[in-house]
This record gives sequence, C-alpha cells and structure tokens, in this order.
Amino acid sequence: MCASVSLMACGAGQSDKELDDRERELIRREAKLQAQEELNAQQSQSEENATNQDQGSSHQEPAARETEPRYSNDRNYYAYGAGRYPYTSDRLVNYADVRGMSKWDLTIMRNEIFARHGYIFHKNEDMVAYFNAQPWYRPVSTDVHSQLSEIEKANIHFIKAIEEQR
Repeated sequence: MCASVSLMACGAGQSDKELDDRERELIRREAKLQAQEELNAQQSQSEENATNQDQGSSHQEPAARETEPRYSNDRNYYAYGAGRYPYTSDRLVNYADVRGMSKWDLTIMRNEIFARHGYIFHKNEDMVAYFNAQPWYRPVSTDVHSQLSEIEKANIHFIKAIEEQR
C-alpha cells in the first residue's frame, strides 16, 4: 500500500475516483488517530484527577462528554450532535453514506451542517420551515463560514456535488 507522502507517485494508472477515495481514507485515518489521542489525553487527565482525589485534593472531575445537543447564545453557536446527520460534522461523508438518498435528504444533510452553527436561512422557504421546526435549531447568523471545520467544508462540497447529480 502507498504511504500518504507518495500518493501521487503510486497513483499512476488509477482513476480520479480511486485517488479521491484513497485521499478520503487517509483523512479518515488521520481523524481517527487524532480522536484516539484526545481520548488517551482525557483518560490520562481522569487518572490524574483520581490520583489527586485519593491524595485529598479538592480538584473536581471533568464533566462527561455531552451526547445531547449543547447550545450557546452568542454568535459562536453550535448544536453539538444535533440533527438527523450529526456525523457530517465529525467525519468525512462517503458514497455509502449517501447511496439511495433523495435530493431532499441530501439538501437537509448539507444544510444541517450550517444549521448546527446557527445559520439563518432566509432565501429558501423550505429550509426556513424545516429548520425552524427543529427543537435544537437557533438562528443567530447569516455568515457561519468561519466557524466551519475542514471536515464540514469538505462534506458540504461533496454532498452538493451529489445533489447536483440527482
């Protein structure tokens, strides 16, 4: 298998789709490694906190990671884990994720990324109605682009391309 540094060298004779798939897989692996490193750091911190508590320290344990949407009232609003497709903010979407989805579902999937950041939908009445009916949605800004992660930006581009094919 080719190393990421030599992706172009070993890609001779492969289609663009195969190279795109390989690049997405490498990005997924990197994200998985980063998540594992964060988990290890959290576990180390928890062990340190437990040791401090055993030694009579008044240091409190960090709160468990939230699984419910969390909200803020400022312009940096983010509804963590909200919507039908929360994974679109956490990992790259692939063809298997969108296989068999209608254009409407793809549109919702893509726009949920913006909605989790509090984007104010005003041009498309269907999106306004849909997201205003979501209990987690809080419209706070007409420009959330600077708040989007690289994964979210890549997913928006990917989903939009699939939408345009349907």
